[in-house]
Amino acid sequence: MNLGKILFILALFSAVVFSAQDDTVMVYMASMPPIVDGYGNDECWRNAKWQPIDQVWMPYNAEVDSSDYWGRYKIMWSEEENLLYFLVEIYDDIAVGGLDLNNVQGIYNYDVLEVFIDEDKSGGLHVFDGIGSFGEEWGTNAENAFAYHIFSKFPDDGGVNYEKVVSDIAGTDWSHREDPNYADHFPEFALRRQGNLYTREFSLKVYDDTYEHSNPEDSRVKLCEGKIFGLSVAYCENDDPNEFPKKRDNFFGSVWVAREDSNNHWINADLFGTAKLIGKQTGIKMNYKMPDESIFVYPNPSVNDMNLVIQNGYTGKLEIKLYNLLGQELFYSTVIKNDLRMNYNIKISDNSIPTGVYFLKIDGVNFKRSLKVFMVNE
Repeated sequence: MNLGKILFILALFSAVVFSAQDDTVMVYMASMPPIVDGYGNDECWRNAKWQPIDQVWMPYNAEVDSSDYWGRYKIMWSEEENLLYFLVEIYDDIAVGGLDLNNVQGIYNYDVLEVFIDEDKSGGLHVFDGIGSFGEEWGTNAENAFAYHIFSKFPDDGGVNYEKVVSDIAGTDWSHREDPNYADHFPEFALRRQGNLYTREFSLKVYDDTYEHSNPEDSRVKLCEGKIFGLSVAYCENDDPNEFPKKRDNFFGSVWVAREDSNNHWINADLFGTAKLIGKQTGIKMNYKMPDESIFVYPNPSVNDMNLVIQNGYTGKLEIKLYNLLGQELFYSTVIKNDLRMNYNIKISDNSIPTGVYFLKIDGVNFKRSLKVFMVNE
């Protein structure tokens, strides 16, 4: 393989390059709400569509290696529980916590998930419930448009954390600013870690423009089929756990924005994406064969060490093999999959494997998959 072809393939694989979330995200009704435990293996999630969190808002339009970060989310709704449900997967090579939970100003300088929601997609400035000319410069739509900043302590590998702090700016103007904890808007929450893969699963209440923080339930919206609302999901990433004070290094979002709006979601709900509540999925056969998106390798590219994640209903013995383009077997191992989700570390002992494209084959009884991977010899 010549150098030009290697560089082309490396560029193709190394950057997080997807498309933004759908122009209108169709949010299916869940026949049965998920159990919020951070596994994301409930039946309702199986055929919900992944939406990417891949638009680099800051630094604007930069290329980010998938071994550093990638992210995606799913969303469902429940008529019975009157809640939205989210499943978010973030791969982050360095998770930065340590936020002072008693002082959440500057929360975006840590590794934090953000959910932007505008209940009636009315748009507009939403920082404050503005009073007077100065206050109105920062918004009058704060009651039903939120920029939720969700922080949770990162668990140990294999662990889960159910606690969170949720912040957004409130008040009438900068002289009367408030920083309430909106954790009660999220009745259920779980952050589960498997290696560098962090899965957040949570539910969310929705409020209309009569919202008052002292009595939120009076403004609860009854979710119904056909409802349209504003929605974007974003991730703040810090790559330096030792710096002080903390400073955000990257900001990723699920929708495209112009350069001049790259950090304006917290101000302007006009920038939010669009979502629509629709009915239950029909005509979909539920079985043990999962979409290929539930089987992936990270990091990709990798240097002789990668993680294989398989989430499906298959249990039993699996043979894992790595082949080069000539069909030569370079790695072989067997593993027993006992649960719905398996994270298996693959270590290639041969450090002389050249940079290039390889194929990872996974074989079990009535279960076969092949993944393209890229290896880099440093």
